[in-house]
Amino acid sequence: MEDTETSLAFYRGRLGLRIAGRSENWGIEQERLSGVPGAHVRITGLRAPVGPGIEFLQYLMPTDGRSSPADTRPEDLWSEVIMMHATDGGAGQILHDPDGHVLLVEAR
Repeated sequence: MEDTETSLAFYRGRLGLRIAGRSENWGIEQERLSGVPGAHVRITGLRAPVGPGIEFLQYLMPTDGRSSPADTRPEDLWSEVIMMHATDGGAGQILHDPDGHVLLVEAR
């Protein structure tokens, strides 16, 4: 996640998720969890009214990570698709969030 605030605008405004919690993690435990030496992570948890939530991980340190290639397609080995279920009229959409993650919104 490059910028938590930009992604929040998308997930809250477009998908109606709410912030469920925020924290920052660093130190040896975070380094072991992420496998990144010197990791300092801003975590923002989002929830819908039902079902599991989403966590944003914005690495404050280190800052030299790489983005996915711009021409990434859903069938590429490194690609991931986030599946979400909609209870309203939002089903049947394929969306891209500000960081390029692919979201498939299906009917519940």
